[in-house]
Amino acid sequence: MKIGIFTDTYTPDINGVVSSVVTLKNSLEKNGHEVYVVTTYPGLLKIQRENNVFRLPGIELKFLYGYVVTSPLHLSLVDELDQLQLDLIHVHTEFGIGIFARIVAKSLNIPLVSTYHTTYEDYTHYINFLKLSSIDEIAKKAVANLSKMYGDSSTEVIAPSEKTKEMLLRYKIRSNVHVVPTGLDLDKFNPKNKVASKVTTIKEECGIKEDTKMLLYVGRIAKEKAIDVIIEGFKEVKEKKLNIKFVVVGGGPDLEGLQKLTTEYDLQDYIVFLGRRSADVVADYYLAADAFISASLSETQGVTFIEALASALPVFARKDDVIADLVLDGKTGYYFDEEKSLATCLNLFLDLSTEELKRMQECALEVVKPYDMNVFYDKIMEVYQSSIDLYRNQFKVKAISNKNDYVTVTFTSYNKKETKIMINIDSLIKHGLRKDVVVTKDTIDLLLKEESVVKAYDACLKKIVLKDRSRKEMYDFLTQKTSLDIEDINNIIEKLEQRGLIDDYKYAKGQVYNLNLLLQGPFKISKFLKKKGISIDIIEEVVNKEIKEEDEDKHALMYANKVVSTIKGKSFKMKKILLKEKMFHQGFSKDVIDVVIDKVDFGADDLNQMNTLKKVVNKAYKRYSNKYKGSKLRNNIFRYCLMQGFEVEDIYSILNEMEWDDESKN
Repeated sequence: MKIGIFTDTYTPDINGVVSSVVTLKNSLEKNGHEVYVVTTYPGLLKIQRENNVFRLPGIELKFLYGYVVTSPLHLSLVDELDQLQLDLIHVHTEFGIGIFARIVAKSLNIPLVSTYHTTYEDYTHYINFLKLSSIDEIAKKAVANLSKMYGDSSTEVIAPSEKTKEMLLRYKIRSNVHVVPTGLDLDKFNPKNKVASKVTTIKEECGIKEDTKMLLYVGRIAKEKAIDVIIEGFKEVKEKKLNIKFVVVGGGPDLEGLQKLTTEYDLQDYIVFLGRRSADVVADYYLAADAFISASLSETQGVTFIEALASALPVFARKDDVIADLVLDGKTGYYFDEEKSLATCLNLFLDLSTEELKRMQECALEVVKPYDMNVFYDKIMEVYQSSIDLYRNQFKVKAISNKNDYVTVTFTSYNKKETKIMINIDSLIKHGLRKDVVVTKDTIDLLLKEESVVKAYDACLKKIVLKDRSRKEMYDFLTQKTSLDIEDINNIIEKLEQRGLIDDYKYAKGQVYNLNLLLQGPFKISKFLKKKGISIDIIEEVVNKEIKEEDEDKHALMYANKVVSTIKGKSFKMKKILLKEKMFHQGFSKDVIDVVIDKVDFGADDLNQMNTLKKVVNKAYKRYSNKYKGSKLRNNIFRYCLMQGFEVEDIYSILNEMEWDDESKN
């Protein structure tokens, strides 16, 4: 998919919108999509292009965090974007770039998705210099009207939270609003990436001994982060002599003051400030830690909590709605109310068994799954697909071609793409399909479902053409080789039966004839037909009708005379036993076997038993003479001949004619 992302803020800017856009771009590209970014830069010159990033000149609004506002009219870029053949536009702002995005979407005839990042009603004070409630009310109403206008001009709208969605619904936006929290790259925090040498280095840097737990904070060192609350709590940690050390990673205006407070409370052995660390190594500190803590009540997303939990760290926090779904008391971490309760919570953590800690770590990894960039990507793609489906909702019949029992209908979409669907004649009439008729996407979906039935029926025809099949064979084929539901399968089977393409009686009759020619007995034939799903009634009727008693005797004798010559080196008695077994396995009844066995042509075997026995004795002699001598050799030969069914007296008669050496190798 080719996607155009339109945003009025992008790298090297650092803010929430940029983070969201960068995560989105990386996720899309990682999954093979082609992404183009249209953004701004402060200047009044021409459009700049850096690989897949287009930067439009604009005016920087320093009072609004350095955002750049650009003109919505850049006609030369519209032509260039048209050549890219974008599938969809995703816009992340409402003004300037946002208006331009809507112009491009309409011009290129493609869907537009918008993400509502900013609650503009919280920014009306920028134009309410006199702080008059009447002006604020008018401004908020204007925001609502503009938000509705921009929302309704989008194919789909994305809100980062339920709170934002509720606000948009309050504005009475008609477009579908999907809640998709901003995703984060959680893989880099995964415990599987932990490197023992890095953990050792970090703990040495912090002065943490092997038996001491590491409690981590990552973030700005500022008043609203309430790190002083944690320091106050560590006074009791020291009193209780808990084996844990608080490590603070980050910089900010309160760093020096908090360091002084730590010294004042003589907590240098319990608290260490590491200062700023580059973003590429922060994950190593999470992975080196044993738990995470933050007393902040000013979070908007709780990103550091998510990063900590993604590192399988139990977290300590004060109750706040923003993290209610992340910090589950006793499951993913602990809530502390004030300084003294912190030591109590830490003590609970230190007393956890290995199994309890493992469960808490597993739960931590589970609760952050919705925030993973891969989950974010999946949700975004659902919105994209929904948007495309809504936009591409009409198809026109281009051509209809006949083929056997079905027709192939060619549809063209709004962008001239063709879709060919196989349907039966009944569906063609039912939907009134003919050239140039327009149908909706719902009809296309229904026809595609019907196509799977048509293709399955066609596959059945191809199998039946090769050879006859039983009802069960075709049923098994449809259940194992297709994803059709039972109702569709039954309908196909019924249609095949109505057309006489499958007929178990006819099938059974044909198989009995063929297997009879192969000299198989009734029992074996019946067993085969039963395996093919033929009913007992049909089997009995066909077998009794097609196999006459005299035919069974005849075939049994033919089979016996055919295989008797394959039984060699056995006595006449043993040869009869083995022949009976073969006939039984071939499916002939005991009564038939008993009648036929005396009619079998055994040749001169019954008259030349002594010659056969001599051959068997010689064979046994060759087998055992290298191992045995004398009486042991004689006994082994005797035993071997006896097992071949020869009479005892005949064996002794032959053995007595031979000379034996009493010496034995054994």
